[in-house]
Amino acid sequence: CLFSLLQSDSKFSSHLFPGRYHLIGSSEPIIAAPGDDVILPCRVDPDWDAVEKTVEWSKPDLEVDPSDRQKGVEYVFLYRSQRENRHMMMAAYIERTSLSSEGMKHGDVSLRIRNVTLKDSGRFRCFIPTLRTDAEVRLVVGE
Repeated sequence: CLFSLLQSDSKFSSHLFPGRYHLIGSSEPIIAAPGDDVILPCRVDPDWDAVEKTVEWSKPDLEVDPSDRQKGVEYVFLYRSQRENRHMMMAAYIERTSLSSEGMKHGDVSLRIRNVTLKDSGRFRCFIPTLRTDAEVRLVVGE
C-alpha cells in the first residue's frame, strides 16, 4: 500500500483526502543559509498534470502586511490560469519564487525560492484547490 510506504519514509509527509490523489511535502525542515537558493518540495502522488490547475503557496503563520495590495490571504506564490499571478503575491516574493513548468506536467509543484533571508523562515503551505488537499514544508534559515 502506498500510504504505508510513505509512513515508513520519515522524509515525507502527506495529507490524504477522499479521492485518488494526495500531496507529499517534507516532514524534515529545509535548512538554508541567507543568500541560498532552496526548493520546498511538494508533489502530487500519483503523477498528475498540474499545468492547467491552480497552485497556491502561502505562509500560514505570517501576519498580514497592510502595505501589501492583497488583504487577508497573502500568497508567497500563486499559479492560476497557466501563469504566475503576481498581483496577488506578497511583494517580497515576486521576483524570487518560481515553479518548474516541466515538473508541473508530472505533479511536481515544488517552490523554488532564490536568495533566502532570515525573514523567509517558517511554515509554508502548498494547496491545490481542485484536489482539496495541502502539504506543509518548514524552512529554517540560519546564519
